[in-house]
Amino acid sequence: MTGRLKTADQLKEAVILRDGGYSLAAIAVKTGISASTLSRHFKKIGAAKGGLTEDVMVNKNRTPVQAAFL
Repeated sequence: MTGRLKTADQLKEAVILRDGGYSLAAIAVKTGISASTLSRHFKKIGAAKGGLTEDVMVNKNRTPVQAAFL
């Protein structure tokens, strides 16, 4: 059984959220991509939880997605 294809935008958002420290479960809920698919994708590209630097996350009122596009 195959799922629907993930768009580049969905995967970018997932990576940004992961870099911002979000859990796989939280990212799965926000993006609609299963946690197992996210896990495989992150392992493939080497994305780690909490990879964003403090200078990007200075404004605590912004989500990691907003902060990444400053």
